[in-house]
Amino acid sequence: GLQVKVARAARAAGAAASAETAQARTARLLSEAEAEKARAAEEAKRIRNDALQAANQQAQRIRAEAEENSLPQDISLSLSLSLFLALSVCLSTCPFLSVFFCLLLLSVMQSLFSLLIHYFLFLAALSLSLCLSPTLNLQAAKQQAQRIRAEAEQVLQAANQQAQPIRAEAEQAQYEDLPLRLNVQQGLTLATTRYRELIGAAREADSGIRLLSCVEDLVKASCRLHGASEADGLAFARELSREALATSEHVNEMLDEVSFAAQRLWTSGQRLRLSPARAVELCSLINMAIRSDHPALLRPACAYLCTLNQLLVVQGKRASKAIRWPVQGVTIRGGGLPAEHCAFYESMLGSQTPYRVPGLLATSLEEGVAKQFMLAAEARGEPVVKWIVRVHAGGAADHTLRCRHVNFVTRSHFTEQEFLFAAYAPFRVTKITWGQGYADAPHVIELEACMDSKRESEDLPLAPWY
Repeated sequence: GLQVKVARAARAAGAAASAETAQARTARLLSEAEAEKARAAEEAKRIRNDALQAANQQAQRIRAEAEENSLPQDISLSLSLSLFLALSVCLSTCPFLSVFFCLLLLSVMQSLFSLLIHYFLFLAALSLSLCLSPTLNLQAAKQQAQRIRAEAEQVLQAANQQAQPIRAEAEQAQYEDLPLRLNVQQGLTLATTRYRELIGAAREADSGIRLLSCVEDLVKASCRLHGASEADGLAFARELSREALATSEHVNEMLDEVSFAAQRLWTSGQRLRLSPARAVELCSLINMAIRSDHPALLRPACAYLCTLNQLLVVQGKRASKAIRWPVQGVTIRGGGLPAEHCAFYESMLGSQTPYRVPGLLATSLEEGVAKQFMLAAEARGEPVVKWIVRVHAGGAADHTLRCRHVNFVTRSHFTEQEFLFAAYAPFRVTKITWGQGYADAPHVIELEACMDSKRESEDLPLAPWY
């Protein structure tokens, strides 16, 4: 046992070190991405400054050439006055000369006008290039930075995905040292359970492969905590997978109707041997995980339960779908009830306070199915009890009168006519008839299912046995 704990501790330490390495690598990649982004921004700034400097130099050169080619202001003024006087004389003496001077003046003005147009066109083109060049370079730098950031995010995501199973394994190893309680802890309520926390954070399986993976993780954790053979656990998980893919209908469920695949897994008759004297089905493993409130069992179980609850918790549009409803609102359950737990139900009858069942409660529309479980309890030497659970009889025709956390099991490996209540469903004890505790003379406890689990307090007492 000491060697196993040392090995687990070493595995947890190695997993933590791997996770830290992945985080360090992620931090380094993000730092490199930020540095590259800064370099790209600096390069864009440098290119823009170079372009502005070149434009200024070009403008200065053009201005200098224009000044060299232009006449001095006084000469230009003198020439203009001379031309004006000559034009006046010509107009008064010779019409032919006046026409000549007019044409000459128009030619000079046309040349100057053309020069001005070219000069302004050049300034416009230069301004446009100065505006576009740094913008294009800046856009290229931004695109490069975005590409680097996207690559860094991909690396970060891959590192997180790689670290997640390592982290989960380390947490699982830590939780395995917690004691395993096979019965409900005294004083525990739904509000104080680990189930309440984990079911809120869990997500339904989005594929059949994910669903089978959750079931396999639950089987492995159960084997470790109960001291069962891991080889038996793997064989049990393989049989469940084989059943889930046995027919084309089952395969379609795994591909397109994962919640129905979870429902069919619940009804599997395959058994896992936890001890030489005890072999249990998957439904019992799930209820044991809920009842024990052990995080190593609840983590994989909650993902499965979220998927199954898509069928069991019928609210909104799903509540209006046609389902098979118990005749006269009566459904039956058979089993055993140890004598030390009878007082709990007596107290519930006297107070009329609802209680919650820490597990999924399976009942049947057929009394013959309940009798089979009563005979099995008698064979185990347990006092036999018959549960009569009532829901609103009008729910068959009016969906507003239906209980919100129960549904008929339509996909099953057997024909048990099962009417399944979701985990921690609330009930009221309405009547108790104590019998002799045999299959032909059982105790009879009558219950009324509450309409909606969400309306009832999370601090209700939990049934120690159901």
